[in-house]
Amino acid sequence: MSPGAATAVPRDDSRTERERVRREQAELAAQVDVLQADEAEVSAALDALQANVAAREAQLADAQRVAEEAAAAAAQAKAEVEAKAAELAELEQAVRDLAVRAYTSFGTDDAASMLEAGDISTAVQRQAMLDYKAGTDADAVDQLRAAREDLELRRQAADEAVARAEEQRAAVDSSLREVEAARDQQSQVVDEVETRLDAALAEAASLASLDQALSNRITQEQAALAAQARAAGSGSGGSSGGSVSVGNIDLTTVRGITVNVQIADELGALMAAAEADGMNFAGGGYRNPAAQIRLRAQNCPSASSPPSACSPPTARPGQSMHEQGLAVDFTYNGSLIQSRSNPGFQWLAANAGSFGFKNLPSEPWHWSINGN
Repeated sequence: MSPGAATAVPRDDSRTERERVRREQAELAAQVDVLQADEAEVSAALDALQANVAAREAQLADAQRVAEEAAAAAAQAKAEVEAKAAELAELEQAVRDLAVRAYTSFGTDDAASMLEAGDISTAVQRQAMLDYKAGTDADAVDQLRAAREDLELRRQAADEAVARAEEQRAAVDSSLREVEAARDQQSQVVDEVETRLDAALAEAASLASLDQALSNRITQEQAALAAQARAAGSGSGGSSGGSVSVGNIDLTTVRGITVNVQIADELGALMAAAEADGMNFAGGGYRNPAAQIRLRAQNCPSASSPPSACSPPTARPGQSMHEQGLAVDFTYNGSLIQSRSNPGFQWLAANAGSFGFKNLPSEPWHWSINGN
């Protein structure tokens, strides 16, 4: 035994363990709240799901290869049975012919035949011929017996080969179901990533006039996720979603922020309360979806394409609360609120709920009527 052999992990055990780990990682990845997780968590989830799909596909390929080999072995075993059966039939016919010849040609008593010989030389020759005939007959019978035994062994081997082929076909079916399950799991998360991309890219577009640097950073981060989603979604059967039509919206401007008239009074009251507390808020509200429609036409293969299919990734129209005039990106003292430690965020966190505004947890600056 070589040094360390007693503790070495067999290759099959290592592969089984690796596949178990990948399955568990994929299960955890599928449970990630894509809409709330940070970029690194979403990226890691996509990687884990892709690794699991690749592992299941490799397992399926192995099962298909083994099944093909088993089917070929079964076919070869059947062919050998057929060949041996044909050989046995020939031997049986030969033995039958020998029996007929023995009955018709050697009906006289062998001893009497020897006595009828004219001389001792002739007698010796006849005895030799009788011995040869007896030996030939015995050989033919032995060959027949051996052929029958061989045929039975080959039939058993063929039955075992057929059984193995059936087992491998069942293994292929099981592996195929695992691949489909892994792809469905991946597809579900990819769809959620597309929804996240829609929201984040739409938010980046709405921020362009308030904080171009932040808008660019969000766009770059989402472009990286879009590339992963595009790679993971190819052939996975994930839905692409549809474009959302935006109807006529009544707008008004409250202290420089254009919003839907539905929230105008609430926003006005919030801004007045903030001013009374010495808080200096401004920001951006409504965003015309026509600009998003133009960008989609310019960047995407079709109107219904997911963001990841566009170059650069581009949100679908109607995916932002800004396009309905029901969200505000707040600035405080002239700068976008990018931190929960910002005094503007802390005031909003304590007071905005009283006016019907909720924060999107991943974006300290973004407040809407439903937190989206």
